[in-house]
Parts: sequence; C-alpha cells; structure tokens
Amino acid sequence: AAPARGGGRGVAWGGMLRSAQRGGGGVRGVGRSRARWGDPGGIGDIARAGAIAEAANLVEESGRARGNLCAMLWAGGSVERAIKGYAEAATAAARYGLDLYVRWFQGLTPEALFISGEWSEAESAIATFLHDVEAGAPHYLAADCYAVRSLIHLSRDDVAAARADVEQALELARLARDAQVLYPTLARGAQVFAALGEYPLARALADEIIEAIRAGRVTAILIAPSMHRLAGTVRGLGLEQQFAGVLGSDDIPWRRAASARVSGLLRQSVVICGALGVVAGRAQRRRWLRPSRVSAR
Repeated sequence: AAPARGGGRGVAWGGMLRSAQRGGGGVRGVGRSRARWGDPGGIGDIARAGAIAEAANLVEESGRARGNLCAMLWAGGSVERAIKGYAEAATAAARYGLDLYVRWFQGLTPEALFISGEWSEAESAIATFLHDVEAGAPHYLAADCYAVRSLIHLSRDDVAAARADVEQALELARLARDAQVLYPTLARGAQVFAALGEYPLARALADEIIEAIRAGRVTAILIAPSMHRLAGTVRGLGLEQQFAGVLGSDDIPWRRAASARVSGLLRQSVVICGALGVVAGRAQRRRWLRPSRVSAR
C-alpha cells in the first residue's frame, strides 16, 4: 500500500517499525496473503517485514519472516534462492538459540536435497529428523519427510517401505488439516499409489486436490510445486482436462512445467525443471524420458 499523504515513507516505515516493536507481524501477514493469491508484491512485503523485525531486534519475528519468504520463493519457482535462504535462516536461528526454528528448517532440508538429486543426503536428513518424531516429539513437517522418503523407496523398488511411508505421511497430513502440508502430501500419495498400480486410490487423491482448488480451499500457486508433481500422475489417470482446468495461468516455472508435463511434453518439462535446479535424480529423469512412459495413459 502507498504511504499516507504528507507522511511519506518515514511515516509508513515508522508505523511498521512500531508494529514490529509491539510484536506484530502485520506486514508479513499481508505479504503472505498477497503471495498466496499470486501477487508477486507479497514477496517484497515479507522481505520488508523481515528487515523491520531485524532492525527492531525481534529475532523470532525475523525468523518467521525468513521462513515465510523462503516458502513463497519456493512456490514461485525461485528454488535456488529458497534453498540458500533456508540455510541462512537455520544458521541465524541457531545463533539466536531459536531451537523451534532450527528444528523447522531441519524439517525442510530433505525436500530441498531430494529435488536437487541428493538422495543419500536426503535420506540421512530424514532419518535424523524423524528420530525425534518417532521418539515421541511430533512435528508438522513429519508428513513431508515421510512422503519424500516414500519416493526414494519407490525409486529403489522397495514397495513395502514406499507404501508404509506414504500411508504414514497421509495420516499425519490429514491430522495437521493445513493446506500447505495436506495437498502436497496428497499429490505425493497419488504419485506413489499410481506407480504401485493402485489407480482408484491414486485417482481419489488427485480428485481431492482438483476439487479443493475448484472450491477455493487452496490456490494452485500456493501448492505450485505439487501441481508439477501431480501433472505426470493425472496423465495416467485420465484427469488431464480436469487438471488443466485448475492449473491457472500464473507465469511461474512450476506451472509451466506442469502444463508441459500434463500435455505430454516431457522433455520440455524436464528442461524447465533443470533450469530450476530440480533434477530429482538422474535415474528418475531417465524413467520420465522413456518413450513408453511419455505415451503412457
């Protein structure tokens, strides 16, 4: 929003600083809302909120802003910036003794490692993170970790382990009842069950995501990386038209990759993902590019 007349930027920033000093995250909250609905200016709001909080020495609010900024960068396709930001945020959180935030950023690490093709490192990070979860310290991001590990198991043809992990991920995601963890986990679940040949279950999960977007319970841009993952799955389930109808028109790499993939343009999708730094392992890319998979229904 523009600053008030006669006050200029000093009044606008002064007001935001006073808000930050009272512990509020108003600018950050506005930024998150704008970014979730596809307004690129929201990312600038979140970055500004972080700078205000840091200037006021509000380390917890600064940590929240860093996390929000990285999440929105990730959703917008700025994967490299997001991964670097998460590492910096984890370092800052550790420096200020913010154990809650350190743990949060640790839970995000496996996904970043996985899409970068660092599967062994991702598996190690997951084992470390889930050790505490399985010892009785539940965490919001546990579903993500189980879902990522399920895909690693699947790529190694460990069917039983893949099924066990994806079922655990789905159970935890439904308990969380939050769009940012639920729908990405449903997308991974659809991907895994389709690969296992359990098509009715895969279709039910894909349908649930499509219907949620239609009903406005979640936006396609908020779960843009998941839409890319889901694109390959829906082609084998006969849901291409329904999926295309909710994909949106946001000009972000994830959406372009999803659009190419659901249209059968696998090489184009892989090129777009490669530019993002998303390789997901050379073995997985080779499977995507096999002619039998490209034309599979």
